[in-house]
Amino acid sequence: MYTIMMNCYNNFTFIEDKKEKKKKKKKKMKKMKKKKKNKKEEEDEGKEIIVEVIVVVAAAEAAVVVVVA
Repeated sequence: MYTIMMNCYNNFTFIEDKKEKKKKKKKKMKKMKKKKKNKKEEEDEGKEIIVEVIVVVAAAEAAVVVVVA
């Protein structure tokens, strides 16, 4: 009887452990997704700044061309 009880207990804890691991994995995945999202936003901001610089440079060149003409 004792061994049967122990087996039931072990199986139960094993199932519980599996559930816990799954939860932890899900949490980790969410964190990773958040990190990726933040990285993407930072990259997008960098791209926007580059685009703005190019626009400013193009505007400056256009102004120089107008002055020369």
